[in-house]
Amino acid sequence: MELSRRHILLLSGVGLAAFGGGFYAGSIQHHAPDLRDTLLAVLDDPASAAAAGRAWFQSSGVSELDGDALALGLARRLKLQGWNSKGEVTLKEALGKSIRHDFETDDMVSIAGWQFARTSAELCALAASAPAPEA
Repeated sequence: MELSRRHILLLSGVGLAAFGGGFYAGSIQHHAPDLRDTLLAVLDDPASAAAAGRAWFQSSGVSELDGDALALGLARRLKLQGWNSKGEVTLKEALGKSIRHDFETDDMVSIAGWQFARTSAELCALAASAPAPEA
């Protein structure tokens, strides 16, 4: 799948979705597959996110993504923004805070010529590492 302007605009929903909704995160101490599913549940278009994630890693020469490590790293990043098992900060709120922090600190990555907040890029990479849905 080639990254088109449409896909990039859809992916902006990753950041916008982070500012709304009442998604209860639960504990980030889940097993990695459960954690991955929890994190990916915020994506409106997982296929487009996965395409961006693949493009990012292919351009940097990485051949295989470790989804469990990506999920745990992203969870640690979100925990710094207050995401916890008590639900005081929802997953979407923590994503929004982390994305804003990335922009404020210029923690950006380039994907197909577009600039993404590192948090968004990591979520896209996580989508790329997810097993294909069963038919």
